[in-house]
Amino acid sequence: MNGAGSSGPTAAALAARITGRTATRIADDIRRAVDSGVLRAGVRMPTIRALAAELQVSPTTVSEAWHQLTRAGVLRSAGRRGTFVVHPGGMSHLHTASGVITTHLGDGGPDPALLPPLDEAINAGLRAPGLHAHDFAYLTPELLRAVRRTWPFEPEAWTSTEGGSHASFLAISVLADRGGPIALEQPTTPRVHTLLHHLRVPVLEVPWDAHGPQPQELRKALEAGATAFVVQLRGHVPTGLRVTERRLAEMVAVLRDFPDVIVFEDDNLGPLLRDPDPSMGAELPGRVLKVRSYTPAFGLDLRTGVLAGPEPLIRAVNLARGMAGVWTSRILQNALAHLLTDPVTARHVARAGRRYRSRRGSLVSALARHGVHVDGEEGLIIWVPVHSEEDAVERLASVGVVSGPGAPCWFGTPPRPYIRVPTSLLPDGGGAQVNQLAEVIAEVADPDGSVA
Repeated sequence: MNGAGSSGPTAAALAARITGRTATRIADDIRRAVDSGVLRAGVRMPTIRALAAELQVSPTTVSEAWHQLTRAGVLRSAGRRGTFVVHPGGMSHLHTASGVITTHLGDGGPDPALLPPLDEAINAGLRAPGLHAHDFAYLTPELLRAVRRTWPFEPEAWTSTEGGSHASFLAISVLADRGGPIALEQPTTPRVHTLLHHLRVPVLEVPWDAHGPQPQELRKALEAGATAFVVQLRGHVPTGLRVTERRLAEMVAVLRDFPDVIVFEDDNLGPLLRDPDPSMGAELPGRVLKVRSYTPAFGLDLRTGVLAGPEPLIRAVNLARGMAGVWTSRILQNALAHLLTDPVTARHVARAGRRYRSRRGSLVSALARHGVHVDGEEGLIIWVPVHSEEDAVERLASVGVVSGPGAPCWFGTPPRPYIRVPTSLLPDGGGAQVNQLAEVIAEVADPDGSVA
């Protein structure tokens, strides 16, 4: 049943692999076929009616299974052209004349080979005082001392979270509770888009240009009643841009005219990014809620982020977590404190950051040689303008490269098509493999595209 591009299993062949007859069981069986590689990225699925007939269930049941798999990112619909597999499991491989390029699905997770060892850090966490105390340690003194040294402003209160995604969920939840719409940078991370959509929060769009969110558009959103502004100031996902100093000052000037508005600064890549860490916190005291994720630098198993900002909002976050009996392990918090203060680890993370920038840069340069311009210098993905998202994703999938459509990064109608291509696992130094990848991307790219 393997396939690529437009080829795929017949309804009968797929039905033979499905044991359940409820929507959830059908979705689970298909997900297993995808995760095991039986169904590869890019294959076209049979029609809902054809599969329903083979399974002897109603088309509504199969349609619901399709919806579940689409929401999970396993399938995507291309309208009349059909439904395609977009989730091949953990890794994907581009086979070229020069070798194999391995890329990661989604938005470019960190390269495991560039993560620092955790053994000494975990041992340090185990030796820290206060273990087994029967209370909620929202932020240990050790972690507070470690993060305070590099935080770009002095917040009123602090807490830890189970990574950046958890912090975004907590922060946006408490901002939504304040009522009113939220001003949202455009484009933005798919996770923030999903959270706001799930929470049914009204959104007012603030588009980026090459310098950052546009101040006049921010003013329009605030005049329309936005009570908060969600923004990334460095390592912007998906573009890889960083807000310029002048644009930062322009946004501060706008926000000063709306003293009740809270700013949520989402720092996705944390220590992997070069200083300075831009922030509006010093200029807008008591109004900035900032999260820093440490997962890309130290790995998923550490699962610790830090959220800091106005005391009433942090108190609301901790109250919600405490009612559920949830807090971040003292062991993990103090392990992170060790990593953030260990000179050897600091050098390791700095080297990783340089290699990620080099890998991204090598693909950007290769694309430039094909006449394709890509914005930004930071991050683990590139944001490529294309003629058609569906065609581009399908073309790359046909050679084993997983890319993400740009549509999930926009809350409204995208101004033009884009795709997200991971770069974190590309080979160091560029070379023939990266050049071959650039050739494939250039086939589907729109040379006239830009972030604006």
